[in-house]
Amino acid sequence: MSILFWYYKPIISTNGGVERVTDVLATYFKDNGYRVFFLSFEKMGIDYFMIIPQNLKGKKLRFDLERCFFVDMGVTKYEARYRFDWSNIERIICEMKPDIVFNNQVELTSSFRALLIKNDCDAKLFTYCHYPAIHIDNGKDVIIDKSLDLNGLGENIVCNILCSINISDVFMIQSNFAKNLLLKYSKKININLNKDIVVLHPPYDDQIRVDNIEKKERKKILYNHRLYDSYGTDKFIEFVKTNHDMKFVVTDPMANRGKEREKYNNSPKQNRNILEEMKNVSVFDGGDHKKYIDIIDDCCCAIAPYRESCVWSMSVIDCYCRGVPVVAPCIAAFEEFVPKQLLYRDVEQEKKLIIRLIEDSNFWRESVLMCKRFLGGLSPELTVKKIIRLF
Repeated sequence: MSILFWYYKPIISTNGGVERVTDVLATYFKDNGYRVFFLSFEKMGIDYFMIIPQNLKGKKLRFDLERCFFVDMGVTKYEARYRFDWSNIERIICEMKPDIVFNNQVELTSSFRALLIKNDCDAKLFTYCHYPAIHIDNGKDVIIDKSLDLNGLGENIVCNILCSINISDVFMIQSNFAKNLLLKYSKKININLNKDIVVLHPPYDDQIRVDNIEKKERKKILYNHRLYDSYGTDKFIEFVKTNHDMKFVVTDPMANRGKEREKYNNSPKQNRNILEEMKNVSVFDGGDHKKYIDIIDDCCCAIAPYRESCVWSMSVIDCYCRGVPVVAPCIAAFEEFVPKQLLYRDVEQEKKLIIRLIEDSNFWRESVLMCKRFLGGLSPELTVKKIIRLF
């Protein structure tokens, strides 16, 4: 059996769920220390190939170049969702004849299906939806993500995603909350879904996980999320303003965004400028992965994004991997992967939890252990086994 993965970038903190989950899953096809997984796939006779963005050609990758094909995928959020190099991808599929096409850019599902039909290829089409492009409006109605709705494109993107459920042989998404967003919106616009949505939580990165949970004399509080307005960054800024005695560390994964991306949404840069003016905040670029991990290790606890429609958070899972507990609002998907004792309903409760984590070593240790228990169900090994069963 052979698998063709679509969309891959090296796993660095500046990348989002699409790139990072693809990397973690696909790495288990490579013999570089992840021996258990590599052998488990090898025993099943499964091989893998990667279609990789053209701009990574010549850069150091975790994969053998013999298994990689480079195509132009663009650089903006719209290019990623609409650009499809038909002739090159057709050539690759006809040459490799995969049994499975693992598509990590949900909006391109119809293009893949059309290409497979055109070439009489009976490969199964597995689609992983990393972002449903739907928000909860004031805790009630489901609406299109405004950041993707320039000139009315948002409706087309969401309809593409919903139609992908019926087009795919297997359609996966990262949380029950995300699944329910799609189900609610499909009812809202009367799109009939005739296939099930499989909930498959994204795996953690085994390369950064540690088992040591020794508490150091750390009092810093980490915020390691994108600084978009839609992530609730304004709420974090307000929390910082009202807690002068606390020390905050912010990693900015959007620091090196290109001008093409900035012109669509410049809120990360604007919010960073505000945070850099605050005396109790230290802001760092999040692009250097080793430095990013060192920053996590230097903090006592972390704060989840204040995002009303958060479908998952890889940055929260990063903290778990390093033995750093995370407090989160009792909204969205957080209840699926944050321990109940670390969820809060208001700002006062949030503050009390953070103070307790800093001052109460027993509570801190108990919280770390509970966070690490969540990791047990998010191991790459378990995730790949679930995918194998779907195969």
